[in-house]
Amino acid sequence: MNNFCFESNLSYRDYLTAKSFVNDISSSIGESGSRIVMEVSKQTRELIASNEALAKENMCLLEDGFSHLGSTIDSGFDRITYELQEVSEGINKLNSTFHWGFAQMISNLGRMNDSISELIEIAKSPGKTAAYEQFEIAKDAFKKQLYPESLEAVEVALNGGPNFPGYKLEWRFHQLKGTLFLGSIKGNLDLLDLPKAEESFLQAARYAKNEYPADAGSAMLAAGWAAFCQKKLAEALSHTEKALELDPKLGEAIFQLSKVLMALGDVEAALPKLAKAIEIDHRYAIKAADDGDFQKYAERFKLFIIELRNEKFKQSEPLIRKTWDNLTFLKNNSPSLVDNKIISEVEKFLTRGKDLPLWDIMPVIDDITNNLNKLTELSEKIKIPSIIYTKQNIITKIERTGRFFKKQERVNTTIEDYEIIMGIYDGYGNLLCEMNFIKIPKGELKKSFKHNFYDDGLRSQVERIYDYAISISGEYYIAIYPVTQKQWQAVMGTNPSHFPHDDHPIENVSWNDCQDFLNTLNITGKKEAFRLPTDAEWEFACCAGDMKYWFFGNDYNYLSNYAWYQYSAGNKTHPVGEKKPNPFGLYDMYGNVSEWCQNWFEENYALADIKQYRIIDPQGPSGGKDRVIRGGNWASPSDETKSCFRSKANPDTRNPQIGFRLVLELIK
Repeated sequence: MNNFCFESNLSYRDYLTAKSFVNDISSSIGESGSRIVMEVSKQTRELIASNEALAKENMCLLEDGFSHLGSTIDSGFDRITYELQEVSEGINKLNSTFHWGFAQMISNLGRMNDSISELIEIAKSPGKTAAYEQFEIAKDAFKKQLYPESLEAVEVALNGGPNFPGYKLEWRFHQLKGTLFLGSIKGNLDLLDLPKAEESFLQAARYAKNEYPADAGSAMLAAGWAAFCQKKLAEALSHTEKALELDPKLGEAIFQLSKVLMALGDVEAALPKLAKAIEIDHRYAIKAADDGDFQKYAERFKLFIIELRNEKFKQSEPLIRKTWDNLTFLKNNSPSLVDNKIISEVEKFLTRGKDLPLWDIMPVIDDITNNLNKLTELSEKIKIPSIIYTKQNIITKIERTGRFFKKQERVNTTIEDYEIIMGIYDGYGNLLCEMNFIKIPKGELKKSFKHNFYDDGLRSQVERIYDYAISISGEYYIAIYPVTQKQWQAVMGTNPSHFPHDDHPIENVSWNDCQDFLNTLNITGKKEAFRLPTDAEWEFACCAGDMKYWFFGNDYNYLSNYAWYQYSAGNKTHPVGEKKPNPFGLYDMYGNVSEWCQNWFEENYALADIKQYRIIDPQGPSGGKDRVIRGGNWASPSDETKSCFRSKANPDTRNPQIGFRLVLELIK
């Protein structure tokens, strides 16, 4: 075992020089500089931690091959190793991670490592400045393991030299002096003097308690350890209790108090103290299991671990159960969260918690307690799409002859053939909004049209004739309406619109903003995936089989029946769905807001199978920098509302005239 115990037949000096102990420590230092080897009853270890729990703490079970202090170690003990934080990294609190090298650790506490410049700032005389300079020399010698030289320098700091009187009221000097007298396992034990160590630490605590109570608490803890190693249990108990008065959260003092009480045989008083230490750092359970003063009462200690484990489960199960129940909808409807660490730990806890070792339970409790707000926030923020229902309706059936649309007729169609109503929920299962989608059939449409535009090079209006084909090889679902402000608000929690109103289309959002919206919906990993329509999909759905300027014909006088545009909108957006739909049942295709499409803009307008647009080159085709925008808006003249009209903008552009609608893919 790596902690000196009261029942040992060895003195503290003999303990530190025991061959088996020194071999262990030397081997550990040689391997990693900070490797700890512990010996724990196998039965007790299995109550404290599983192999998986040990691994999470960077601990592992050792094979044979190390020499150990205990002479009776056999197969009934587990040998555990882990890495100790290097003392050179600086430690501001003693905790359960140290088992040996008390002197090295105590020298790195709190304000002990104040720089020489910081110390000189608090000096009020040249004599104090000289004393602090000697203290800096003492600290440097200690780090180099030059312990006699370190003691010589600290004595000069305390008692003065030829040209200065010294300074006896500085607690740091006494703390280092006590550390030197406490002895070091790294080599020189010639300075070991436990009574002097105890007295020095008491002096350090006395001078530190007003300005640095936490450091005074650490000094009293060290005084208690020095007394314990002299087997002066009453003094050890008194000093340790005073350490806790100075710093109630000093976990090592709580553990040391428990250890002293165990040495006194007051087991029932000791174990509640140990429980408090384990609350601060659950590694104290392993430290106690490795400690001879606890091993003396092995059966009672095992019972204590079982009782503590059961108590932790009983206290925490209702809270964790409540959290689990709140996450039921999120968990069941979000496959991407199946591997979420917290959720998987909750499931393990609730199904096997009563049988889990203490360490396997406590991290779960910590995770759930510390992350409860995060889980709540996740449930509120995550958006889960789920099909509410589809319905029978009457739509226009498009029949084709060859590659052209031939005629239209009104037909009854089944639920699956027409409309899907998608509900968007939060993680608690609260319905936030609905989105309606219509299935668009596959097909092909050839068009030829004239278009007048202004040519910058010619500085005049020119006419261009477009001949192109739109080929859609697979069915797809497109939203009946543009995304509304209510829907955006439900998903994103904001409303950037220039014309704020729930049932108006969202606008003033960039293409990149739309991707954030889509990513929020798609993060759950459901079988439904959302995206923007491609250039081809948008026009194919807009035309609804008609090859004229608009799906209703070539006469713009009818446009106001179908669109909010320049001459009907009154310079603002309007609620979606107030004008007439096209034959597919889609609203606001020609006006209200223009709509972002997924793909990059290309002048050579030859649209083919939609699958070519599924993967978007982040640099754009042929170095393109703009995304396609389709459809007219509340400010558009009639020519810019035609089915074939295309515009473009940088993906970062935000404009009150531009919104978007969704395409829904049902992934098989």
